[in-house]
Amino acid sequence: MSKKIISQTTRVLTCLLLLVALSFVSITAHAAGTENWGASNYDILEKFRVKDTNLTPVKTITKTGLLSIKYYAVPCREGHLSCPKNCTAEKEKRYFSPFTVTVQIRNAKTGRTLARCATDEYVQHTISYKVKAGMKIQIFFDVSTKAGERKPGPTRVAHIQYQYRIK
Repeated sequence: MSKKIISQTTRVLTCLLLLVALSFVSITAHAAGTENWGASNYDILEKFRVKDTNLTPVKTITKTGLLSIKYYAVPCREGHLSCPKNCTAEKEKRYFSPFTVTVQIRNAKTGRTLARCATDEYVQHTISYKVKAGMKIQIFFDVSTKAGERKPGPTRVAHIQYQYRIK
């Protein structure tokens, strides 16, 4: 009987150890979803395809200073720009109406817009905001039909690339 009790105790302890180990793994995986942004000189380049709007994952600021995000957007047209990270194999339409890209730096906790600017396609632009270490932000991109266009279409699709710097 004592062997039976020892065997059951061993199983219970093994299960508890597995639960503890799994909780550490899930905490680590969750923490990996947040990206840290510190000192950079436009070294990191992000490229993606956006349909209408996109909100980036949370960025944790690790350095106090002026955050500058340099971005550039071009229409999705077959063979126009390679954007392998998030593009699908579907063929892009050959023509979309000209568009405007609105970019916002948002407070990730409150959703409040900290800085905002709008630019037409093919125009490189920079948006800036003074940040403090520990802040959590997100970048919001909105691709919309350019003012005055007659054919707005149901969706706006663009390839966007951006880089950041904190000075």
